[in-house]
Amino acid sequence: MGVSGFTILDNGELAPLPGADAPSQPGHFPGRVVLSPDAKRLYVIDTLTRAGTEKVFSYRVLENGALEPTMEPPVDTGVMFSDGATGIFVTPGA
Repeated sequence: MGVSGFTILDNGELAPLPGADAPSQPGHFPGRVVLSPDAKRLYVIDTLTRAGTEKVFSYRVLENGALEPTMEPPVDTGVMFSDGATGIFVTPGA
């Protein structure tokens, strides 16, 4: 389980984007993805987890659409269980 990226072809079909896969960390299940306003970061938020509390994982979005882990530690949301991921992202200076 994880997050996969796609491109929309001229005919409206979806095609996998090479390198745009973000596999889930063991014990974590993605529920929501949020793209930063500048489209340079992707945040993946747990919906269900076996690791205690839900976490937010971050990835860099490269020029070709591929995803690269930021190597920043996941951020703990403090939520023990929810029926769907919830997240609020603030852009400083916006």
